[in-house]
Amino acid sequence: MTKEEKKATLEAKIEELQAELKKMQKLKRAQKIPLVKLSIDLSMSVCQGQLKGYQHWLEQLENPLEKQAK
Repeated sequence: MTKEEKKATLEAKIEELQAELKKMQKLKRAQKIPLVKLSIDLSMSVCQGQLKGYQHWLEQLENPLEKQAK
C-alpha cells in the first residue's frame, strides 16, 4: 500500500467516525432514558478514542520526522 493509499484510507475512516459521532450525538439528545444515554456516551467515548488514533496515524504519515524525534 502506497503512502497516498494509506492517507486516503485514514481520511475515509476519519470521516466515517466523525459522521458516526454526529449521529450518536443526535440520538443522545433525543433520548429520554438515562441508561440508554449512558450506553450512547460509552459508544461515543470509544468512537472518539478511535478517531484520535486515526488522526494521530494520519499526522505521523504526513510528518514522519516528528515520529523519529520522539
